Amino acid sequence: MRLGIDFGTTRTVVAGVDRGVHPVLEFEDHAGGAHGFFPTVVALAAGRLVFGFEALEAGRRGAPVLRSFTHLLGDPVLQADSTASVGSREVPLVDLLAAYLRDVRDRLPVDPGEVAVSVPAHAPDTRRHLTLEAFRAADFAVVATIDEPSAAAFEYTHRHARSLTARRSQIGVFDLGGDTFDASLLDARGGQPAVLETRRVPRLGSDDFDRILVDLVLARVGAWREALEPAVLENLEGQCRAALERLTPQTRRIAVDVHGDQVVVPVDELWAAIGPLVERCLAEMDPLVGVLDRDSSVAGISLVGSGSRLPLVSRLARERYGSRVHRSPHPSAATAIGLAISIDR
Repeated sequence: MRLGIDFGTTRTVVAGVDRGVHPVLEFEDHAGGAHGFFPTVVALAAGRLVFGFEALEAGRRGAPVLRSFTHLLGDPVLQADSTASVGSREVPLVDLLAAYLRDVRDRLPVDPGEVAVSVPAHAPDTRRHLTLEAFRAADFAVVATIDEPSAAAFEYTHRHARSLTARRSQIGVFDLGGDTFDASLLDARGGQPAVLETRRVPRLGSDDFDRILVDLVLARVGAWREALEPAVLENLEGQCRAALERLTPQTRRIAVDVHGDQVVVPVDELWAAIGPLVERCLAEMDPLVGVLDRDSSVAGISLVGSGSRLPLVSRLARERYGSRVHRSPHPSAATAIGLAISIDR
């Protein structure tokens, strides 16, 4: 099966090409649960590197964990021989990436054929080279590398083709990922989206939302992060992450367990804490799309990325830009689906 692979900062998402549809493939966790992603996490457990859900479970048992390790690819002094530290072990970065991707390959529910992979817009050559080298070392047959905004635009045009006209040929992509926010403007004429401009805010994403909820919970029990054992903190972060993923516009409170006691956080309090971060993202989008009046050349704004799952994000975006805002039905998987669409013959 041809695949689109979004090798993301906090999770890797894979979509397939299956007779004109593009399903998101699922990975099993340690308990047999199915997930539409594989966590971008590595841990050092019993002297060996483990990845994904196995790494998360090792972290809950106290093993040293390295999250979001693809962020190291954004280091301005990145070199072919750059390394990463996992606990007490120093590993060549390209070897770490390849080992992780090999684990992804081994856990896929299908045999991979040709693959399209994503890279950030305007990624430097070193990053592109290391990414491709890691995929090839993991025995993936990479036939295309596509920048993330263009992949998201492929997904948008597939769902909203009628919104595009000769006068309105541009697409805004609001990509709020796990660890980075990207605002992009693309021109979709000719069926091949081309990036016109991109603005990036590193270290701002859904990971921040997770941390904010953890801090609100700890404030209610009079504790702080530094006082918690690593395994306890890992468990609490996992609960908060799962709670945020379950939020709907009707949710009024969030309940998590701390040392056997249920702690409740009102959603309005969470929105008040997260709101300024979302507003910062919208402020980055503003110069790219301007005012979406009748003379605007922007056909629509696509909300993608794991952070765009939150109801607050789409509500604030629609208050600002109106009815041309479209949240992908699969915000966390939109880039992978777009990659799959791009290689669907």
